[in-house]
Amino acid sequence: MKIPFLDMKSPYLELREELDAAWRRVMESGWYVLGAEVEAFERLAHHEAATLVRRWDDRAKVAGLVVADLADYRSLLARLASAPASVVAERSPRPGDRR
Repeated sequence: MKIPFLDMKSPYLELREELDAAWRRVMESGWYVLGAEVEAFERLAHHEAATLVRRWDDRAKVAGLVVADLADYRSLLARLASAPASVVAERSPRPGDRR
């Protein structure tokens, strides 16, 4: 049985309308940095936590950097997935958090 390394087609097909509309808005506006899309993102309840996750992910790509295994976060992720959004927002990392 052949297992694809990375299936981009299935998630794209599922989200096609939303993704195509988003890139079209960005391309037509000419604002790929800043602009209305960033303002809309910053209004989302978890935008700060999402930004930190991205920064942590980028830092983890530094050659030789020792990072915790994803399994170390399994229980935290399970708790967050089952918690009401208000609890997650209250406990979300804030800008400047180092971990």
